[in-house]
Amino acid sequence: DNATLTAQMAAGTSFAGGRGHFEVAAEYSHMDGVEGGWRQLACCGNSLTNSLSHGRSWYISPTILVYGSPAATPAGQPQYFVSARGQQNQLGRYGLINSGPLMGIAFGPNSSTYRFNYGTGPNGLQGVPLNNGSASTPGTLSNCVAQFCIGGETDGNTGSGVTLATPLTRGNVYTRLSYDVTNNFEVWATMSLAEVGTSNIPNPDAWLGSLPGINGASGQVASNTTDVLSKAAFNPGQVLQTAGIKCGNAAGGANAFLPASINTACVNAGATSFSLGSLYYGVGPQKVYTQRDNRRFTFGSDGHFNFYDTDWSWNSYTSMARTTPPSRFAASP
Repeated sequence: DNATLTAQMAAGTSFAGGRGHFEVAAEYSHMDGVEGGWRQLACCGNSLTNSLSHGRSWYISPTILVYGSPAATPAGQPQYFVSARGQQNQLGRYGLINSGPLMGIAFGPNSSTYRFNYGTGPNGLQGVPLNNGSASTPGTLSNCVAQFCIGGETDGNTGSGVTLATPLTRGNVYTRLSYDVTNNFEVWATMSLAEVGTSNIPNPDAWLGSLPGINGASGQVASNTTDVLSKAAFNPGQVLQTAGIKCGNAAGGANAFLPASINTACVNAGATSFSLGSLYYGVGPQKVYTQRDNRRFTFGSDGHFNFYDTDWSWNSYTSMARTTPPSRFAASP
């Protein structure tokens, strides 16, 4: 992978009996790069459909698990654990119910649901949701440490989604036109045109910090919490709603996008809302596109002469250049 191609050319000619000259040179270069993305979110040598770019299996999701204090550390265990295959237990690829009686139900594509596999704690015991928490506060699990377990679902490990080698495409053209007005006086002009473009996925889970409005007005100043749309600098225009996802017989109605099975389960359990943790896989990671264009035009003249048996030379030029470095962010499913 990461195929590259570079092509170069140069040519020139003379005219007007050799007084005029024209040269041109051009170059084109392209590198495929090795991009990440959410089709590669996985770790530990899983199947190729959920592996890193081009089947790489080096990513093992290294994680440091820490008990909150020495007093909270189980007898006979260290407070700090260094482990592979760590995963956040409050976050699902498409969504995870992480509070209340439905805690542990995850969402898949096309409104499907399944029981989330939390993995185990450092003691080797299965992480078990305690069905606590609230619409605004995720619940907790037994055996796991804080927000991390070991193993289980590994298709939401965002560290494997970064760009490994940046794709890059660039091209440039240079021309020079000159004319000898006399044997010791030349006028000339040059033109240089260049463009380079690249893209990068620096932080696959960036949406987690960019969509706080999805769970209410967290981070908003008081004057903004009564608005329908966010006015905060980090998420302008984000639709605000009360914390959590409404379900079942919630006042005002359940969330219209919930599968019927979830609403039925909420009704049966007497729940009207739950906390949702999501990687927003359907949105795609934030991908940064950068393109830079350069245009430069130069006009000049030069010559030489003899003055009092001394050879002198001179030159003058004027130049105009413009460089535009735009960048933009986009979702890349």
